[in-house]
Amino acid sequence: MKLRVLARILAITIIVSCCQSVILAHSDDYAANLQGDTEKANEIPSNETISVEQELTYYSNLFLELACHYPNGFQDDFIDSGVEITRALSNKEKKPSAKLLSDAVEVYGKVSQSYTHIHLRYCASGIEFEGRQASLPLTVKLPRSVIFEIRNETNEPIELQTGKNEHKRTVKILPKRTRSIVKSILANEIINTLPLEFDVASWRSRREKVLLPVKVSLPAIIKGRVSDLVTGAISPARIFALSSYNQYSYDKKFIDNKTLSEKLITNLLPLKVLPYRLPFFYSDGTFEVELPAGRTKITMERGFEHEVLIKELELKAGEVAQVDFLSDRIVDMKKLGWISGDTHIHWVKNHWSENEDIKLLAMVQKAEDIRVVNNLTLMHRTADIAFIAPSHGLMGPMSGYCDDEYHIQMAEEYRNDELYGHLCFLNIKRLILPISTGKGVAGPDAPDYPINKTAIENCRSQGGISVEAHGLGLNWDVPVNVINGLSDSLDQMPPQDYYRFLDCGFRIPLTNGSDHPARVAGCARAYVKVDGEFSYEKWIDGIRKCRTFTTSGPLIFLTVNNKDIGSKLDVRLGDSIEVKAKVISRYPIGNFQIVSNSEVVAEKNTNEKIAELTFSLKADQPRWFVARCSESQEFAAIVTNNIAHTSAIYVDLDGKAVFKKDAAKFWAKRMHEHAQDISDKGAFDFDWQRDEAVGYIEDGAKLFEEMIRKNKDDFNTENSLLNLEIK
Repeated sequence: MKLRVLARILAITIIVSCCQSVILAHSDDYAANLQGDTEKANEIPSNETISVEQELTYYSNLFLELACHYPNGFQDDFIDSGVEITRALSNKEKKPSAKLLSDAVEVYGKVSQSYTHIHLRYCASGIEFEGRQASLPLTVKLPRSVIFEIRNETNEPIELQTGKNEHKRTVKILPKRTRSIVKSILANEIINTLPLEFDVASWRSRREKVLLPVKVSLPAIIKGRVSDLVTGAISPARIFALSSYNQYSYDKKFIDNKTLSEKLITNLLPLKVLPYRLPFFYSDGTFEVELPAGRTKITMERGFEHEVLIKELELKAGEVAQVDFLSDRIVDMKKLGWISGDTHIHWVKNHWSENEDIKLLAMVQKAEDIRVVNNLTLMHRTADIAFIAPSHGLMGPMSGYCDDEYHIQMAEEYRNDELYGHLCFLNIKRLILPISTGKGVAGPDAPDYPINKTAIENCRSQGGISVEAHGLGLNWDVPVNVINGLSDSLDQMPPQDYYRFLDCGFRIPLTNGSDHPARVAGCARAYVKVDGEFSYEKWIDGIRKCRTFTTSGPLIFLTVNNKDIGSKLDVRLGDSIEVKAKVISRYPIGNFQIVSNSEVVAEKNTNEKIAELTFSLKADQPRWFVARCSESQEFAAIVTNNIAHTSAIYVDLDGKAVFKKDAAKFWAKRMHEHAQDISDKGAFDFDWQRDEAVGYIEDGAKLFEEMIRKNKDDFNTENSLLNLEIK
C-alpha cells in the first residue's frame, strides 16, 4: 500500500514539473444570441412570439456583458441581476416568473441610463440615426462605452454581429423591435467623424456603416499619492477613478496583470465562470491616470479600518492635476488587540496553476490592510493537467515578508470534492500528503483515501489548526469533525448552520477567507483577539480560544458581563446578564442585531456608521450570544460587502450549556445520509478503507444520538425573553 501511495505521489510530481495549464475555463460565448427587449417589453408583432425565457436570456447576457467589460458604478446591480436570471433559467424544474422579467426591465430602465445611449434604426436603406445626432465627446486614445439602441423597422428579422474574438456576439432583432448593443468607441486622433460598423446577417450578409459625429479632445492626467497620516510613509491602496463618462479609468502600471485587475463571477457555478474587470486598481502608493475632461471622482480605500477618502475635480483637456490622500484609521484595531487575517488565499494567477509574484501579494496585503495572509498550497490533477500551487516556499513564515505589522504564512488546503470537503491547515511545518484525494481534485484514478480525519490528526501533530474551508458546501464531514473536537474553526459558514452547532453546546469560532483568486483578497476576513504584542502564533491561539469575528466591512464588538467574544460564563438562575454590542463601519450599518439561542433578542436599523446595542435580562436558561450586522437580511460575510458576525459568548446556567434536541437530530440525520453517500459513491482500493470512511461518519452520528439520549431541553423558551430590558 505504501509503495502504491509513493508511486502515485511521484507520478503527480513528474506531471507538475512540466505542467503549465489552467483549472478554470472561461465561457467566451456568454453574450451570444441575445433575445428580448430593452424598452418596450410588450411590443410584440402579431406574427411573432417571444417567450419569457428568451427575454430573460437577453437581459442576463446583456447585464453580464455590461458588468464584465464595461463597468461603472452600477456594476454590482448588473452582476446581481444577471446571476439571478441565469440561475433561474438553469432550473429545469421551475419556469422563470413574469415578475423576474419585469424586475429585469426595471433594472435596465434605471441602471442603463448611467451609460451614454445612441438611438439607431435599421430600415430598407440600411442603418441610420434616429433624428439628428449630436457630436459625441471623445478623448484621444481613451475608449468610451456606448449603448446603441437599434430598432428594426423592416418586416424581416435581422442579426447584428459586433465585437471581435472572445467578445464577438450576435444580436437578433425581430421586426418592429428594439435591441441594445454595447460598443467601445475609440478615437486615436483629433477628428470630426468616426465610422461605426455593424455586420448584418439576414437573407444577405453585409457590413453597414454610419458616420458618428464626434468632438475629440486631449486627455487630462491625474498624478496621485497615498500617504499614511501618522507615519507619513507612502502606502499601497485601492483607487477608484470614475470619469466624466461615468466609467472607470485605470493606472497603466498593473492594467495588464489580470490577477490584480480581474476576478471571477463564481456564483454562476456550476453553469459557467465569467471574468469581470474590477472597478478599482491597486496603487503601490503613487498612480497616474489619463481621464477625459469634466467632473471626475477619485476614491481611496485601505481596508476596513481606514476612512474612505473622496476627491472630486473638474478636469480640463490637457490638464495635469495632483491628488494627494492622507489616510488615517477610523479605529486602530491592532492597538485594541484585534488582528485581521485572511485564512484562505492562493496567490496564483487567475487560471490557478501558476504562481503570482509574491511581491505583489505584499503590496495587496498592505493595500487591503490584511495583517495576516495565509497563502495556501493545493494540488489539482485530472487526466490532462496537474499542478501544485502556489509554491512560493516551504510551510511556515515567508522570509522577508513577516514583521510586527504584517505577516505572510505558507499553509495548505487539503481537499476532497465529492465526499469529505476542503480544509485549511494553518501553522503547519510541512505539507500533509497527498494534499488532495478523490477523482474531483486528485485525478480520475485517485481513491477517496486517506479520509480527512487522518489529515487533520497529522495537522494537529504539527501544532497546526484545521479550518473547515467552505461552510457546508463542500464539507460534508463538518458535524462529525466538530463532535470529535477536530474542527478548530468554521470558514464561510452560513449563520443558521453555525447556530445549530451552538445549539448543540459546541464552542467553536467563525473565521473567514476570500479564496483568492476566486474573489478579491481580503474581501471577507477574520479579526482575532490576541494577548500582548502581535505574532502569528498568538493569532492562531486566538482562533483556538474562539476570540474572533468575521467581516466584509464593519468592525463589530460584543461583551456579556464585560467578558469578550469567546468567553464562557457560569451564572445562576435570576442573575443579571448585561449584553453590549457596538459596530464601527465605513458605510451605513443597516440591520444591527444580537442573537441568542437562535432568536433575535435586540435589534436596530440605522443609517449611521457607529451604533450600539445594550440590554439586560435575568438568567433563565443556558445561553449563547452573537452580534451581527448587514445592509440586508444576509449575514454571511462571504456573500457580499458590509456584513459582520461575531463568534459566540457562552453563558452556562449552573454548569449546564445550551442544548436543543432538534439541532442534534438535524446533524445525526445528515450524517447517516452522508455515510450512505460514502458507501455508495466512494472510490476505494480496499474494502477496509470504505469501512473506515463510513465508520467514522456513522460513529459521529451515534455520538449525536447519544447526546440526545443524555440531554433534554430543560428550559421552556417560549416566554423566556419577557424580562429583557433594552437600553
